Amino acid sequence: MQIRYDYTTSMPHNNTEYGDTRLTYLTSRPLNLTRSFQRFSLQAGPVLNYLIDKKDNNTVVIYNNGEPTGAYFEQKGSAKKFLAGVHLNARYAVTKRLEIMLGGQYFMSATYKEQGKPRQVQLGVSYTLKH
Repeated sequence: MQIRYDYTTSMPHNNTEYGDTRLTYLTSRPLNLTRSFQRFSLQAGPVLNYLIDKKDNNTVVIYNNGEPTGAYFEQKGSAKKFLAGVHLNARYAVTKRLEIMLGGQYFMSATYKEQGKPRQVQLGVSYTLKH
């Protein structure tokens, strides 16, 4: 799973949106509890994530008449290598082969020290070729 964070920084004399941080975590759900009700089911359990790749661009250069007049560098620090959380999702079987899923994840710690705890919403459709 790849988690992408975009953030906005306000620059003097103009508002510039910038920032492209891409964090790739290896995700595992070691325990998945399921409760089924006819076509509807609920799933929940712990989620463990380990950082395997990080790419970021957090520099803005200010130009005036084509000449660089200043630069801004944002330092967020190092992303945490390990994130633990919980997941919950609801699934609905439209047919025997087609299923719709809506879910989310909540992490117990922040990705960076100065950020809030990440949350993630998921929406999915699955189709089974053979049933």
